[in-house]
Amino acid sequence: MNSIINCNQNINILKSAPFEIKHNSDAIQFYATNSVAFRSIHNRQSVLENIIKCIKKENLIGEGRNSKVYKYTDNLVIKVLKSNSTNKIIVNELPEYNLGQAIHKVQDNIYILRKLEGFQHGFEDWVKVTKMLSIPQEKAQKFAKQIHKISKMPNETFDEFAKITKYIGDNGYKNDSINPNNLLIDYDKQQINIIDYIKTNPNLQLKNCYLDMVCNILDYINFEKIYRALPKEEQKSFIEDANVIIKRCYNSAQKEGLSTDKSSFEEFISFVGNVFNIGSLMENYTTFVNLVSL
Repeated sequence: MNSIINCNQNINILKSAPFEIKHNSDAIQFYATNSVAFRSIHNRQSVLENIIKCIKKENLIGEGRNSKVYKYTDNLVIKVLKSNSTNKIIVNELPEYNLGQAIHKVQDNIYILRKLEGFQHGFEDWVKVTKMLSIPQEKAQKFAKQIHKISKMPNETFDEFAKITKYIGDNGYKNDSINPNNLLIDYDKQQINIIDYIKTNPNLQLKNCYLDMVCNILDYINFEKIYRALPKEEQKSFIEDANVIIKRCYNSAQKEGLSTDKSSFEEFISFVGNVFNIGSLMENYTTFVNLVSL
């Protein structure tokens, strides 16, 4: 991790961070701008040292194309951008909901984020799975069980999911709805939480729609491989559960004013496929559409 973090450099950066300093008899207390959650009764160097200590393999929560996320406190996590990341993170954006936003910038590639509860949806090694020609039956069955549990969630769960998806889009952002790992599912509270989204170029007019909900939950890219890997007697129920989720997403989108125009999602994956030279995105979508009822 020394290649990512230079301790002396980070201390200097942290010293210039926008903290309000309050003195008491025992310690200096720091409050991150606009955040009650980020508090410490330690000095600046110990805060930095705590962050550095947390950035290690055993604290890794999840990894995507652009970043890795690590455990930090009960309410916060650490996000480390990869060297090839083009993500631009804005601190304290989209304040109406907890979307795992950044509340403090430690340095250009390290941020403190709000924590969301739940289980990361989809395959832990999702990128690797997408490259497989087939999926092990055990993996497919585990995913199918997740889908079954989500299909049994109340309508209110999907209403809130649609409301947040619309809110993100209305504020100039796009759900990163290709990778199901960008969802956290809180089965206890019956919530579907979004943990990743991207700022869109206004000229592209990429909009969110109900398929951003559907395809993120159902992992449309791997859907056919999951279906084929299931035992014959489990395939029918998998498709039935998927269609229940599709219907719930569509109805909630209508109710909350989120677009039900499929072409919005199709334009999005076509754009992503062209930018990253991934022709399979549209091919996977076509296969997915042939298996379910959109």
